[in-house]
Amino acid sequence: MVTFRVGYGVVNCGTSGNQGRPGLKLGCLSLQCVEATLDMEQRVLKKLVKSISSTVESFKKSEIECLIRIFHSLVKRADVRLDNTGLDRNAFQAILHSVFGMTDNMLMNRVFFAFDKDNDNYINVKEWVKGLSVFLRGTFEEKLKFCFEVYCLNGDGYISREKIFDMLKNGLH
Repeated sequence: MVTFRVGYGVVNCGTSGNQGRPGLKLGCLSLQCVEATLDMEQRVLKKLVKSISSTVESFKKSEIECLIRIFHSLVKRADVRLDNTGLDRNAFQAILHSVFGMTDNMLMNRVFFAFDKDNDNYINVKEWVKGLSVFLRGTFEEKLKFCFEVYCLNGDGYISREKIFDMLKNGLH
């Protein structure tokens, strides 16, 4: 089972003591990949890693495999069907809250929609890895575009003063 422990900017995914497993070091964020109970053949996993790695340059193949394992563990934990779906909005918001400390529902909704590229209200494994590649290791331009997607509420290509005010007032106390 995958557990998250949040403390002093470090997040470990899984059980402690698996020093030999691949993981992600992202500044103050560290994700340790565990041997998650993954009901997926190695051949299928390797094919998926190869497919995703051709479109995502910011992660090594071992890191992509780790993210796939984490994704599948999270999907199982969220009691969501894996066949044609992925993480729904509630499960994704729980991850944003527990791992990244986000608390603003409106902002978490917008981040969800920035990850959900096919607009099916689920984040599949490819959207998960691609979204995290921008979210965690993207270039300045990629992160800027991501932020614009989050703050452009109605998709008109403009962010008005009122839209920014509405988004920020919920985050300020």
